[in-house]
Order: sequence, then structure tokens, then C-alpha cells
Amino acid sequence: MAKKTSSSRKAKANVEKLMAEGKPVTENIVECSDGTYRWVYDISLFKNPYILKLVLKVFVGIAIGLWFFHVVLTIVDGDFNIMDALITFGCFVGFATAMTLIGYFFYAAVMGFHYSVLFEMDETAITQQQVRRQTERLHGMAALAGFLALFSNSHATTHGLLLNASSNRTSRPWKIISSIEVNREKDLIKIFERTFPERIYAKPADFDFVLEYVKQHIPTK
Repeated sequence: MAKKTSSSRKAKANVEKLMAEGKPVTENIVECSDGTYRWVYDISLFKNPYILKLVLKVFVGIAIGLWFFHVVLTIVDGDFNIMDALITFGCFVGFATAMTLIGYFFYAAVMGFHYSVLFEMDETAITQQQVRRQTERLHGMAALAGFLALFSNSHATTHGLLLNASSNRTSRPWKIISSIEVNREKDLIKIFERTFPERIYAKPADFDFVLEYVKQHIPTK
């Protein structure tokens, strides 16, 4: 584990060196000596509630599942009452929402209320990962995962939801991309393939360059 962490830090330090020595092609995008275009984008954890919505969907879904199980038990026992069921539903969903919001605020505070992503794109793929200064903060996030796991009863699930997207390096080869969706107002380009859609962010000064590069490298229909 220690060797893996050390290797990861060295790799990220090397990326920082490449970017410092690279050639700017737009206001924020740098062409590095390895032929890769790199840029960093800061996502506000409140102005852009993508992560919050994702976590809410899962935990509210868990709450509804628990409520449904409770309703089934009351029906089997012959104690079902529609008003009691509705009140219980509100309690389950309300508790899940409150716990998620508290946990998300704690996560946002630890991250400095923004999520910094390093994007890399070359001839073969688009890759993203959290920048080193924020990745290091994630070592202290076990407490949050444990806090939310009290509700979900699954430490692994909670940890994955909050940390997996930000701490792991994800890559999508251009050849598997089937379509794209553009939202300039949100600085967002969504790329779609068979599994989970990837989100590419670029500031207005860099947006056209990224969009054109994506269009040139995805398969044509």
C-alpha cells in the first residue's frame, strides 16, 4: 500500500512538471512534451451539485427500499395502515436526506468547497483524476465514510460513492464513445458509451478547443 501511494505521488509530481514545462495552446490548456493536452478545472461543490445529486439518489433509494420492506412486514403481520405507512415513508426519506446533506457539507468543507479535476487527452483517450493537493486531503475522509455508513450499513458503498470518483484515475478510449452532449452554460461536454457517461469540463476560453478535439477523435457515424 505504501509503495502504491509513493508511486502515485511520483506520477502526479511528474505530471505537474510536464505541465509547468508545457506549451500553452489556450488560456488554461497546456500541450505537454509527451503529446498530451492537460488542464485543471475547479468544480464548485454547491454551484454544481452533481455529486450531491448522485449521493442523494443512492441514499434515498436505500431509504425507500427499507421502507418498502417495512411495509411488506406490516402487511404480512396484518398491521398495515396507510397513514402510518406514509408517515414512516416521510421519516425514512427525511432521515436519509438529512444525513446525506450533513455528510456532503462535511465533505465539501474538507475539499475547500470545490473539486479540482485534472483532465488529460491524447490521440487515444480522455482521462481525469483529482489534483494532488485534494487527493492528499482524502486520507482524512474515512471518518465521513464511517459516519454515512451508520445509515447505509455498508462502509464500502459509502466510501465508493464519496471518494471513488475523485480519488481514482478514470480513462475513456475515444473508440468506445458513441455520442456527445454539449452544455456551454455549464462548461460541460458529456461523452457517452455503454457504461457510465463521462463528464468533461472546460472553461469558456478553452471550451471550443476541447470540443473540436473530442469531435475529431470520436468514431464517426
